[in-house]
Amino acid sequence: MRRRVALAAAIELALIGLVAAMFVFSIYFVQQERAWREQGMGVGPTAQIAVDISMWWLAYWWLVAPLLVLGGLGLAAILVFTGRRTPPEPAAVALSRRG
Repeated sequence: MRRRVALAAAIELALIGLVAAMFVFSIYFVQQERAWREQGMGVGPTAQIAVDISMWWLAYWWLVAPLLVLGGLGLAAILVFTGRRTPPEPAAVALSRRG
C-alpha cells in the first residue's frame, strides 16, 4: 500500500508542478513576445506556437488547472483504494495473536 500512496503522491505533485510550470512558461513568453515586437523583430513559427500556447493558457488557466489538479486527486484515490490488499506483516500478526 505504501508504494501506491507514494505513486499517487508523485503523480499529484507532478501535475501541480506542471500547472506551476505553465504559469512560468506563459509569463516568460508573453514578456519575450513584447520584447521582440518592441525591437521590431519577427517571430518564427516555433516561437509563435509557444506564444499562442502561453496566451491560451493565460486566458483559460482557470478551466484547465482545476481539472488537472482534481483529476490527479481522483486518479490518486483510484490508485490508493483499488487493487489487491497486501497481507499484514508477520510481526503484526504475531502481536495481534498475543493479546
